[in-house]
Amino acid sequence: ALSTGDFDLLPSTASDQLHQEVRLSDTPMCAEVMSALVNAGALSSWLSGSGPTVAAFARRSNVEEVAALVGRDFPLGRTQILDIDMRGIHSI
Repeated sequence: ALSTGDFDLLPSTASDQLHQEVRLSDTPMCAEVMSALVNAGALSSWLSGSGPTVAAFARRSNVEEVAALVGRDFPLGRTQILDIDMRGIHSI
């Protein structure tokens, strides 16, 4: 989805059909954050690891706005804007 630019595929590629619901039951606020990210304009969001970290994809054009809205609504959390390494695994 990222390499082809078909961002409509991102929600289905980022959702964990097997474990995410179970993991979210331990951290219910994460579900609220994930929903808020998408409602704020993120392309998709997901639970990272077993939680409570949540990650999302957003377009460069609105990433600052998405981070600000979620930061405002969830002030105890912390937002970070990161770039994607499109090279994949490589030796340094």
